[in-house]
Amino acid sequence: MRKVIFFGLILFCIPSLSFGQIKAPSCDQSLLNEGQTFNSVEPKTLVGIYSFTLVPDWDPQAQKATGKLYLIWDERTKALQADSVYHHHADYPLIGYVKGDFTPATSANLNDELAKNDPLDPGLRFFSNTNILRMPGGEVYPSCPRCIDIRADGPVMEFKIKRNVDGTLVGNWTEDFGIMRRENSEGKIINEARGYFCAEPEN
Repeated sequence: MRKVIFFGLILFCIPSLSFGQIKAPSCDQSLLNEGQTFNSVEPKTLVGIYSFTLVPDWDPQAQKATGKLYLIWDERTKALQADSVYHHHADYPLIGYVKGDFTPATSANLNDELAKNDPLDPGLRFFSNTNILRMPGGEVYPSCPRCIDIRADGPVMEFKIKRNVDGTLVGNWTEDFGIMRRENSEGKIINEARGYFCAEPEN
């Protein structure tokens, strides 16, 4: 009887043990000062599925949004190179897409663009020189597989990875309106939405 009571107290006092794991820290801005500075020496290690959280700080009425981030290593684009001033250089074929409703956190409905999982025109592409996942991801033309066209005629969204906190990628995100400007709920004229994000690996 004493053994049963003792075991029950352990499960009650330490609930994480009953599930076999410790819950990861919630996505808080303080994580931007914790863990290790992110180093993209080998971007292939980022491949996987992540629980993705966007926290806005550009408008008091904007809300946190959550979903899934999928990062893929696509060998077909391994030799990508810039061949003119109209094409962008990418060192690694790390691409990705996002699933979820991120409208509450951003200023515009970018869900369809972020969700593109076409390897030739992905929602996101990783640029190792800046540690940035960028939308638009850049289209690779089948007639010119070494070319990437980065369109800049619409909103540009970037996720800059800054820290690695026990495997969780943490950084800042910005949604650049380009030449457009808008008024937020406080009446301030802004030309970008911004905040921070957390990407916790699921595998």
